[in-house]
Amino acid sequence: MQTKNVIKSVIMLGDAAVGKTSLVRRFVVDQFDDTYITTLGAKPMEKDIRIVGKDAIIELRMIIWDIMGQKDYERVHRDMFEGVNGGIIVCDVTKPETLKNLGEYWIPTFFEYAGKVPLVLMANKIDLKEQLKIEIKDIQALLASFQMKDGCSPPFYLTSAKTGENVQVGFEKLGELLARDMGLL
Repeated sequence: MQTKNVIKSVIMLGDAAVGKTSLVRRFVVDQFDDTYITTLGAKPMEKDIRIVGKDAIIELRMIIWDIMGQKDYERVHRDMFEGVNGGIIVCDVTKPETLKNLGEYWIPTFFEYAGKVPLVLMANKIDLKEQLKIEIKDIQALLASFQMKDGCSPPFYLTSAKTGENVQVGFEKLGELLARDMGLL
């Protein structure tokens, strides 16, 4: 079986304080710190994943850009979105407005400047069970209104950066979608 080495740039999208930095940290170094520090500008981290296809093994290096979550910086966001290969969109399941903002700002703006590249939604903070305010049907309804190049809506995962639940699988799904987008799967 042939091995293909690929580098892809992905971006974390969503409002401030939804857990983007914590999700990246959990995925890359398997750690969690509940101290909130506002992301200023953009900060890249890297992680390699392996995707086994029917004809090849894809060694995918993800360069993950964690950007600030303030919507007031559309020009900065636009510059960051151009040329990105995929994205993780994040909402906080305890704050319904963060899901609403994905549909009103983050996804449309991202698709406008990056194109309809692969996306995965992570509905984060599911460990806060007593505070949940977003239902699965709300996530499904939002995603049904957006389609990637393949005509499918982005998949989603209920995640917890704190416990690690579904974080790895969400990033791996994005890796699979990136490989499929390149015609490697």
